Amino acid sequence: NDQHTLIGGADWRKDHLNDYTSVNRITTTQALFIEDRWKLPSNWTVTAGTRYDHNSAVGGNTTSRVTFNREIDSTTNIYASWGQYVKNPTIAELFNNDGFWLGNPDLKPEKGSTVTIGMNTELGNGTKLQASAYTSNVHDAIVGKYTTFYQYYNVEREKRRGLDITLSRRLSPQWNINAGYSYAKIERKEAASSDYINDISNSQPNGYRLNLQYSQDKWDGDLTVKNVSGRSLSSFTNSSYTVLDMTLNYQMTPDTRIYLKGYNLTNQAYEVTYNMWGNIGGYPMPARSFYLGMEHRM
Repeated sequence: NDQHTLIGGADWRKDHLNDYTSVNRITTTQALFIEDRWKLPSNWTVTAGTRYDHNSAVGGNTTSRVTFNREIDSTTNIYASWGQYVKNPTIAELFNNDGFWLGNPDLKPEKGSTVTIGMNTELGNGTKLQASAYTSNVHDAIVGKYTTFYQYYNVEREKRRGLDITLSRRLSPQWNINAGYSYAKIERKEAASSDYINDISNSQPNGYRLNLQYSQDKWDGDLTVKNVSGRSLSSFTNSSYTVLDMTLNYQMTPDTRIYLKGYNLTNQAYEVTYNMWGNIGGYPMPARSFYLGMEHRM
């Protein structure tokens, strides 16, 4: 009816790990879910849903979530949500055995809940503001560790806190600009410890971004500068880095586009993946690079 929108469905997935020597495993995952979006008076909307997942290796779990949204006026809305989640270990995390990475068949699913609040508003003159903050508490977080071999294990507790702010403005019919900041803090508590410690593998504790976009006739492009800071030197070769990327497109016909893309124009040496093998900087990002190409839709 006009007040309720009901959505439901099912998923099924099969994973097969076979190294043709010591491992030949299959896992299946089935899921059922249902969600109801309920329109209430005074411009309130409530969305609630629940989901059941069953994994043949680790069993079944039920999760639920609910979101409240209020339209203050035609330009502003506020929202709050609470939700549970389950992250099952992958088949490789459970059973891999290649001499370097050893599976852990005793892994338990990662379970947690997240609370998020946020708002979207138009400030006038083509300026928009989006802001959100979240807090998450996790049990049995799945993390990797290298000793004499690489293996995943469960951490007793993990806390995640963060926020994201984006400010955008239309400068003219052709030009748009937006700027943003994100913050993420992750703390973990081992089973034998009474204190939380910072996650040294956090690759973006503080993120700053500035994006300029242009579009007119058959041309469009954008220029993005990104800065990341606050990283641990125990895990990365630098605590901060700045990169500049660009894209330029020319629409020759409705079905054909020519593009030029440039990445890491500052030629910054950095990495975004923590190397748990102990070799800091073992997964570097590419140096300055350019790509020229064409896309055609048949």
